[in-house]
Amino acid sequence: MDLGFGKIWRLGNGSRADACDAAVVEWNTRLIVTAWRGRAPEIFGRGESESIGRTVGQLGLSQALASSPHPSAVRFVEIARKDGGLVSCRMRQSVTRDRTRSYFVDVTAERAADQAACERKRWESLGIMTGGTAHSFNNLLTGVIGHATLLLERMPPTDSARPDLEAIVDCGERAAVIARRMLDYSGNGLFFPHDVDMNRAVATALARVGSVIDSRIEITTQYSARGLQIQGDERRLEDLVGSFITNAAEAIGDRGGKIELGLTFERLDAPIEVATGVLEPGLYLRLRIRDNGCGMDAATRARIFDPFFTTKFMGRGLGLAAAAGIVRGHDGGIRVESQIGRGTTIDVFLKDPKEGTSRLTLRTGKAG
Repeated sequence: MDLGFGKIWRLGNGSRADACDAAVVEWNTRLIVTAWRGRAPEIFGRGESESIGRTVGQLGLSQALASSPHPSAVRFVEIARKDGGLVSCRMRQSVTRDRTRSYFVDVTAERAADQAACERKRWESLGIMTGGTAHSFNNLLTGVIGHATLLLERMPPTDSARPDLEAIVDCGERAAVIARRMLDYSGNGLFFPHDVDMNRAVATALARVGSVIDSRIEITTQYSARGLQIQGDERRLEDLVGSFITNAAEAIGDRGGKIELGLTFERLDAPIEVATGVLEPGLYLRLRIRDNGCGMDAATRARIFDPFFTTKFMGRGLGLAAAAGIVRGHDGGIRVESQIGRGTTIDVFLKDPKEGTSRLTLRTGKAG
C-alpha cells in the first residue's frame, strides 16, 4: 500500500525535503523545533519563522510524541492548526540520539471521504433492515387488526369482552403508525406524489404544531416569493416540517426563545456531503429551521437521525429518523449545523422540479 512516504522516506537533510509532499519537522531532546520544512507551513498554518525555537507542545504537535515501540512505523495523528482547525496526517519518524525527524502527509480529505462512505453504508444497512422489519411487522398487524375488527362486528354491544377487543384494535393501529414511520425512515414508504406548494405545506405544519408549542417561543417565517410546486407526498412533507419545528421547540425548552423558518433557492455547483448522504449539483429548494436552543455536540449530531435515538425521555426518537427517511424518499438531503449553547440550524434540500432533469424521482415502496 502506498502511504505517501515512498520518496519522502529516502530524503535526507537539505533542500530536497522542501520539494516533497510532506511536512518535515525536526526537534531536539528538549522538544524544541529546529527544522520546519516541506509543506509544514501549508499543512499546519504556521510559517518557519514562528515555529523554529518553539516547543512541540506550543505548536500543537503533542500527538507526535506518543510513545511507539517502532518509531518508523506509519501511524495516524490529528494536529491542531494555528487557526484552530484539525488536520489528519499520516506520520512517520526517524529517531536518533539527539534529534527526531517527523514526516507528516495530509490525509484530511481522504479520511473525510472514507468516513462519508462508511456513513452511507451505515444508512443503507439500517434502511434495508428497518424497511424489511417494518414490512413484516405491518403484515402481521394487518391480520391482528383485521381479525379483531371482524370479531367486534359480530359481537353484541353489551358483551363484556368488547372493551378488550377495542383495546387490541387501538394498540394495533398505534403500532401500525410506528411501522409506517419505520418505512418512512427506510425511504421505502408508500408515497402519493402530486404537486405540493411548499409555502402552504410549511404554513399547514406550523398551524398543526403551533398549539402545542410554548407561547414564550417566538416563531418567524420567511416564505419564498416564487410559487413552489414540488412533486411529492404532501402529508409526508408536512410531517417532516412538523417534526423539525417540534424538535426545535423542545431544544429551547421552557425558557423561551426563537425559531426561524425560511424557504429559498440554493444552487449547488459541486457535490456536497450532508448528514444524510451526498447532494449532487443542481438548483434546490432549501427549507431552513433555525433555533437558539441548547445545541448539540458532535456525538449527538452524528446520531440524531438514528431510529429511536433520543436525548429526551424514553419512547421518543423516531420522529427525526422518519423525517430523514421522507427526505431521502424524495431524493433530497439534510444538513445539520449545531454547537452546544449556540442553537441548531437544519437545512432540508429538495430539488427544484422546474429545472429540467432535476425533477424529483420518488422511490415508492410496495405495499407489504
